[in-house]
Amino acid sequence: MDKQFAGKLDTQISRYKQALTYFAKTCDWEVFKLNASTLFDYLESVELYLVKRKFHHLLEIIFMALVLALVLFSALGNSLSPTLIRYRSPLGLTAVSGFLVEMILLFELRLYMNVKTSHQKERKEQFIRNIEDDFRIQLGADSCRMGK
Repeated sequence: MDKQFAGKLDTQISRYKQALTYFAKTCDWEVFKLNASTLFDYLESVELYLVKRKFHHLLEIIFMALVLALVLFSALGNSLSPTLIRYRSPLGLTAVSGFLVEMILLFELRLYMNVKTSHQKERKEQFIRNIEDDFRIQLGADSCRMGK
């Protein structure tokens, strides 16, 4: 994660924390829950962005290696010495293996995203409950009405 992105992320999270602290101090738990929900959505979008960026970076490296293998595979024609022709088959197998690794990574990313989104509602509700409980304990909001 680059420093500019990390700084922006820290700034946004600080704003959410200030807003949540304000609404917890004023005992406005409904607005607090709305802001906590928005914070959860923001964190989810940041995580998705980082996972996709990491995946695409890895995908680019594998793709460049596959292109290089393809170029070398086609360049190693019959005009080369018999010693170099021996490497033609292993190079082809390496390219196929790289393609399969790429497909497995894509499948795992899709599976991860499907599992993550299928339980998003429950995770969001749990996040809101946990952060609300944390703020109630931290601020000593027992004097507020405990309506959840």
